[in-house]
Amino acid sequence: MKRYILIALIFNVLSLNAQNAYQSVLDQVEDNSTVLSAYRSQAEAEKAENYAGALFANPELEAGCLFGINDGSEHRIDLKINQEFDFPTVYSNKSKIRKLNNEVIDLEYEIMRNEVCYQVQQICTDLIFNNICLKYHEQCLENAETMEKALQRKLEVGEATVLEYRNAKMNYISVRNEYEMHIVERERLIGELKTLNGGVDIDFTQDFYDDFSLPEDFESWYQDVEKNNPIFARLNLQNDVNQRNIKLTKSEWAPKLNVGYMMEKESDGGYHGPTIGFSLPFWGNARTVKAAEAKAASGEALLENQKAVLYNELLNTYLRAKSLQRNYLEMKDILEDTDSRDLLREAYEKGEKTLVEYLVEFEYQHDAVLEVFQMQHEYQRALIDLQRYMIRVVL
Repeated sequence: MKRYILIALIFNVLSLNAQNAYQSVLDQVEDNSTVLSAYRSQAEAEKAENYAGALFANPELEAGCLFGINDGSEHRIDLKINQEFDFPTVYSNKSKIRKLNNEVIDLEYEIMRNEVCYQVQQICTDLIFNNICLKYHEQCLENAETMEKALQRKLEVGEATVLEYRNAKMNYISVRNEYEMHIVERERLIGELKTLNGGVDIDFTQDFYDDFSLPEDFESWYQDVEKNNPIFARLNLQNDVNQRNIKLTKSEWAPKLNVGYMMEKESDGGYHGPTIGFSLPFWGNARTVKAAEAKAASGEALLENQKAVLYNELLNTYLRAKSLQRNYLEMKDILEDTDSRDLLREAYEKGEKTLVEYLVEFEYQHDAVLEVFQMQHEYQRALIDLQRYMIRVVL
């Protein structure tokens, strides 16, 4: 009978060198994802739209031909060309706001891109868990099938009872069902991965997890998150835009300069020459500064709220990951020392245990192994949840 290689199946992640189990998948998604392609196109369109409006107002051209009321033969032709200019500080603020808005657009794309990466990593982690379970259940299925066939032969020669054969058969069917359900789940996960990869097939047979490590000190790690997190970066940048808008609205209270050329031509002569005027913003900019200041204050409050929400979320995830890591390692050590499935099989074959005793104790060991698999999987998911908030941690 083939011996169980328990350590290789469950804990190989600890013995491998640092590797990125998902890198090849992430590279493919980066190239093939229709979602990322749409996000990129949207970002480029928004940046083009950001520069679509001119900094200067449109010039105005006005012309008229006036005829005399008493003498229709008399007439006058008027021609006027005007160009309105803001003060230089207005143009400077508008230009800086455009650049900042483009940076906001880039960060918004980065946030959406990170979300796609996060989804890919989640699916890959679930697939690795599924592959590990499949390998384990394949061995369990071989063992259960061997037991069932052995009991059938014993039943035929009168060395086993119908009840014993029925128990072995039920155990075989139960293990086979677990195995087949993992196959179905694998197909579902591969389908989700294919969708994220733009409909292109991905062959994923990885059976070890990515070698992420849990931060030793949460507070210092969180400080790095605040500095690198794209959501915070976008909110900080948006606050810069809001502050620049305050400066813009204040600078727009300065009078606008109107420069032009005017010509009046009459039948007996005419006049022409440059013109200059000022537009005084007595009513058009009413309360704009207060509105811009209120928007800026709202943005700062939103940033602080987001920081508080994310801090609590990450702290809870970190504590959960730490607990899972501790329990997983303790369970691993116990199973390494006390894995007695082969001994159980040997005791049954020697007649020291009945089939029912063997199945009950084997089921206990089986559940313990699956629990370790599950803990390892949840721990890896928690690590990915933490990595999710770091800018460009993958790809």
